[in-house]
Amino acid sequence: MGLPWQRSPGSSDSVSDESDQMEQRDAREQGRMEGAACCLNVEVTMRSAMIFLDVFWKSVGDTLLHQYIAEAYLEMDNLPLAHMHFACGNDPKRFGAVLRTLSSQCRAEEQDLIWARAILQSLCASNLELAVGLLDDSKQTVRADE
Repeated sequence: MGLPWQRSPGSSDSVSDESDQMEQRDAREQGRMEGAACCLNVEVTMRSAMIFLDVFWKSVGDTLLHQYIAEAYLEMDNLPLAHMHFACGNDPKRFGAVLRTLSSQCRAEEQDLIWARAILQSLCASNLELAVGLLDDSKQTVRADE
């Protein structure tokens, strides 16, 4: 007969009330089943995304390709992107030369920060060999400045 507030107060439709209650119960059960299926889909999606991210963060790609991209950005005078790709590259001597050029353009107090940032970026990219090479290069640069 409609929604409960639309019925007249004197009418008593017990049969229709029971059928309305059954329909509501069926609708709730159907909603629970759809909700469970939706949760399952979300869970599967999250698991596959976590697997992808796990693989993605362990690998930054080909180091030689990053080195070429860094050189190209350096030629275009785009130092932030060149810096990022050098951190994923494989040539600590070339990256050290770029860092020496960058640090010579800034104040003396900030030179250590440039080296520290580069070393931390290479560590974040899981590039330990580059980080060690940059650390050695930074020590030699500091000794040469003294």
